[in-house]
Formats: sequence, C-alpha cells, structure tokens
Amino acid sequence: MKNIMIHHSTIALLIILTVTYIAPTAHAQVVCNKFRLLTSVEGSTLVLSVDTDLPDSTVVMVSVSRSYLEKGNPAKYSVDYFSEESTVGKWKSKHRISIASEKWKTALRTKQERMSRIGLGFNVASISDKITVSMVVPINQPDTKFGNQNSKLTGKAVRTTGLRVVEDETEINYPLGSPFVGRPRIPRLNPRKLENGQVYIVSEQTPLMPTHSPTGTFEEVMGAIQQMKQIPKGGIFEVIETIKKRNRPWYKVIAFNQNKQRIGTGWINSVALVGQELKAYNEDTYAESQKQATTEALGRKQKEDVTYEIINTNTFLDYKRSLDVRLNKKVSEGILRTIALKLKAQDPRNYERTFICYYLPNMEVGAGAWATTHFNPDLEVRILGLTAEQEEALKKQPDDPSREVIGSWLDESPYLGCKVTIFRQNGKLFMENTYKDGSSGKKEIVEKLSGKVRTFRRKEGSSVGEFYLIDKQDNLQLWDEEGIITTAKKIGG
Repeated sequence: MKNIMIHHSTIALLIILTVTYIAPTAHAQVVCNKFRLLTSVEGSTLVLSVDTDLPDSTVVMVSVSRSYLEKGNPAKYSVDYFSEESTVGKWKSKHRISIASEKWKTALRTKQERMSRIGLGFNVASISDKITVSMVVPINQPDTKFGNQNSKLTGKAVRTTGLRVVEDETEINYPLGSPFVGRPRIPRLNPRKLENGQVYIVSEQTPLMPTHSPTGTFEEVMGAIQQMKQIPKGGIFEVIETIKKRNRPWYKVIAFNQNKQRIGTGWINSVALVGQELKAYNEDTYAESQKQATTEALGRKQKEDVTYEIINTNTFLDYKRSLDVRLNKKVSEGILRTIALKLKAQDPRNYERTFICYYLPNMEVGAGAWATTHFNPDLEVRILGLTAEQEEALKKQPDDPSREVIGSWLDESPYLGCKVTIFRQNGKLFMENTYKDGSSGKKEIVEKLSGKVRTFRRKEGSSVGEFYLIDKQDNLQLWDEEGIITTAKKIGG
C-alpha cells in the first residue's frame, strides 16, 4: 500500500510539474502597463517618441494632424502632417516630424483640388490652433501572442471598453501661420466647365468623335462611330469651341498624342472626362505625365517575368473569400493591382469581400504578408514590407567610417522594413535601425557569448526577454521567451 501511495504521489508531482511547465505557453499574454507619448516642439519640428513596455514588434498607427471646419458643414475634418503604420521598436527612439505651416496648407490645397475635380469642392470656415498627435495599437496584430483581436493583451494601459486597443493622444497648441481660409487658389478643372483656348492633359484614353451628334440612317451613324479616334492616356487637347446638347457640354478640340503628334480635330463628350484627373497643360505637368507613362511601360516589361501561385483558399458563404498567394519576387503596386483583379475574376461567385495576402519566397504564411490587395469592398493595394527600390536604397547606404561595424542585416518584417546595423563606437556597442522613410533609431546593447554563438540584448533589458542571435548563416535572429520571432538577412558577404 505504501508503494502504491508513493507511486501515485510521484505521478501527481509529475502532472503538476508538466502543467507548470506548459502553462506559460498555453496562456501566453502580452502585458502593457505603460504607453505614453513623449512630445516636444523645436521651431517647426515635432520631436516624437513613445515610452512603453510593449514588445518592439508591436504594430502601431501613428498620426500627426490638424482639424478644420467647412462652411455650412458642422462636421470636423482633418489633414495629416504625417501618418504611418509602423512598429513600437521604431518609435521608442525620437523622430523629428515637420509641422511647418506651409506643409499643412499645401496638403489642404491638394485635398481641395482633388475634391473639386469630382464636383465636391468646399470652402474652409476655420482651422484649429492645435495639432493632434496620436498613436494606437490596433487589433489583429500579426504576432499571435496578442490573440484574436487582442484578446490576450492585458495591463493597466489597455482600453477596457469597446475595441481592445492601447492608445494615447495629445494636443499641442501650435497656431497655423497665415491661415488659409476660403476657396482654393487652383484652376477649376470641372469637366463640364473647360475653357476655350485652354490645353488639357487626359489621364485615361478618351474617344474623339468626328461629330457631336451623329444622325441619319443607321449606316451613317455607324460610319461616324467607325471614324472615331482615341486620345491616348497622357495625350493632350486644345478646346476651340463648346456647345451644349441636352444640357451636356461637347468640346470641339485639336488632339495630340503623348509625343505631341497631331491626331486630328474632333469632338469630346464631357461625360468621357468625368472621373479623370485632368491637368491644365504646361511644360512641367506634361513632363510629369511623360515620366509616369515611362514608369508604366517599365512596369509592363516587369510583368513578363512575374509568376505567382495560390497556396491557400478560404471562403465563407457569399460574404468572404481569402487567398494566400506566393510571388516569385517583389513587384510594383501596379502589378499587384493587375494580379488582384485577375484573381478576383477567377471565381464566378460574387463575394462581398475578397482578401488577398502575398508572400515572397521563403516567407512563412500567417506570420505577416509582404503585401495585400483587399477588396473591402473597393480595392486597396498595400505593400507592407520593403519594395525592391527601398531594399536597394537601404543596402547602398554607406557605413559611418568612425564605427567598427560588426554586421548589417535587412529586416523584411511587415511594417518594419529596416536595415539593422550592429557596431562599436567610443568603447560602446550599439544597434541602429534605419527605416525605409530615411529615419533611424539607435540603442545601446550588450553582447554575450553562448559557446560560439554571439547574442545581443538591450542594455536596459526587456520585459519579454527579447534578444538577438547571429546564426550559422550570419543572419540575425530576434528571439523572446517563447522562441524565434523573425530573421534578418545578412547584407553583403
């Protein structure tokens, strides 16, 4: 009996030890007791950082904006000085953001111009004297430790009602110099009110009719349609006469292609111009449209060697379709848009929402996509990682000769997108992250050898046990208490 009791006691102890060992993994949580924006103003520059105990890989949404009121509309609107989706690690270091008055006024004028083009122009009634700075930890973090919709995010700084997020917002009194109030000082490019004698650039292919009102027999009408020509995207036309048919303007024009070669004289229905980003012609706008046409031509060439395959498909009734797609290489937003439209059209069912995530070779599915094209319901194309151009620019950045560089790596984590450099300077060891927007952050670290493996930790420590490790391939791995988080690839030999 005594042996049986000892045997049962041993089993019970083993069960307790096993439960104790696996419990932290099964119930892993992210704790946030501190999340505070640190701001200061130096002239026309905002210095911004965040003081928080969240892991560096936590995704945050950052915005700096100023609000305004429209005449005859009580709703409050805002225009950004700055906004981005990034990570906590980037914003633990100080960043300098321009809050120059002219920058905001230019952004406001651009918004007014864009709205005027679609017939929704507005006058500004008043502008706030305050700048609003906000940072939010949104739901649906790529790190699974946060749980579904941040269900495993806990702590004093977590919102307890509504969406489970962490946020901080502050207002800075910074009146706008020489307020821009009233109607925008821009040419009115309403397609129903083009001016005779003015030359315009079209943003889409536009039909050029031989007459404004083809009449007669069916054959005569069809003959007129067959004589229709097309003004190509980026082409130009000069308005020489305007008439109205059924209260709809028709413009008699002289049309030219992108190379200023004459297409001919004909008529344009104003309806064909609705929705286009018409530009009044001058040498600067024409040169810009030509540059865009060249970029699109290069994009078409790039399409020729792009391949992709669907690796996962999930659907839910007629409401949602989700796809995971593997690309053979990085591509432009234009090519992503083309792929997205093709993939959406492949399924005959009409889903309310279609979500497409794109992964590069060797990227783990579900651990953060390189890009997305979501129909929600309108198509939105987003590159979350580094573009090919951004990657090349980061790789080519020269090293500071005063530093003893231990190594440089490229971190392709979604939203992060940075070059990581570990170096020694003035007897101290540092890690610097240089981001795709040109900003950077530096922190002091300490090195510890574990056998032949070099590891690095923040000098001030980490609440979740984060450390970096150089693996056998000389790549830089980021770990925490629960395992590897991400791997940054070695730059150079």
